[in-house]
Amino acid sequence: ALPGLVRYLQVFVLVPIAVFLLLRDAHGFRIVAGSLVVLAVVQGVTGVHQYVTGTGASYMGEDIRAVG
Repeated sequence: ALPGLVRYLQVFVLVPIAVFLLLRDAHGFRIVAGSLVVLAVVQGVTGVHQYVTGTGASYMGEDIRAVG
């Protein structure tokens, strides 16, 4: 329970606060926002590729992807 709480705080509280404190101007915000958009596009393209080719996550021969 405690490790889960620490991980939750790290991901949803500490990292966003650190990023907020590091952003000095609009240029920094655009860099962070653009990076997040690029990461989302890469994840989307990877998911579509795995769906179309039938590859990706599986366990004992069964697909375990949440979507697809």
